[in-house]
Amino acid sequence: TSSQPAMLRIPTYDEELSLYVAEAKQGDDFQTFWGKHNGQMPRLSELARRYCLIPASSVASEAAFSRAGYIQ
Repeated sequence: TSSQPAMLRIPTYDEELSLYVAEAKQGDDFQTFWGKHNGQMPRLSELARRYCLIPASSVASEAAFSRAGYIQ
């Protein structure tokens, strides 16, 4: 009997994509979906965090920076 911890198997890219296609049909919003599935699809989860998040900004701040460009 060994007391070594069991190694967790990392899914292949194909397995992650297949799981995503099957699970994405549930209709969860973006944050809920990746909150539930980030452990099952670690590579896709990382890509989603890196490339699918849009920084929040307000129209007012955008307008202020736009006007500031005209000040000399």
